[in-house]
Amino acid sequence: MKTIGKSMLVDSMSFTNRRVLMVFAFIFIIYEATNLGALYVIIPIILAFYPFQNEDKGVSVLNFAAVSKSNVVVGRYLTAIGIFLVCTLIDVVCHYLLSMIMPRTSIGLVGYMLLTTLYVIYVAACLPLYFKFGYAKCIPIMYATAAVIFAIGMLGAVIFKYFNLYWILDMIFSLQVDPLIFGIGGLVIAALITAISLVISLKIYQHRTL
Repeated sequence: MKTIGKSMLVDSMSFTNRRVLMVFAFIFIIYEATNLGALYVIIPIILAFYPFQNEDKGVSVLNFAAVSKSNVVVGRYLTAIGIFLVCTLIDVVCHYLLSMIMPRTSIGLVGYMLLTTLYVIYVAACLPLYFKFGYAKCIPIMYATAAVIFAIGMLGAVIFKYFNLYWILDMIFSLQVDPLIFGIGGLVIAALITAISLVISLKIYQHRTL
């Protein structure tokens, strides 16, 4: 575990510079202020793949820490999940504080579970591609996806607010089936997909020349 931790620490240096953090902090504030906090998922989607930039430049975590390639792969997956959890915690805290001074709509526990499911599945689908082709070749996919998520999220939020469609969510949650089951089921599926993705990434990275 120590070697995996070293790998995660070195990788985290790729997105902890002040300029990057200030940009994403500004985006986060905009989302929270407009009650579109769920869109914060775009931030971890972008940050999760930042460590691959260094490898495109010929600089690998293997040069800075006594870790194996398998440690690097596992570390990247854990880093991606960790980034999301930190952003989610910040979103929950911001939502709680802002709800004291202005009316806000929360996506609730099940909403966060489903958001986690979607994020994990997306990252699990993309990471093998990054391990195979590198950051430069995959970055158009990342930004295109982020743009689509942003557009859909903004459009959906506007439509829901303008036409007052929150009754649809109320109807879904009023069904006899406990919504928590959907949340747990989604997380289980995401875990299985991540396990498959991890095996694929391990095989790809073991044969990659850095």
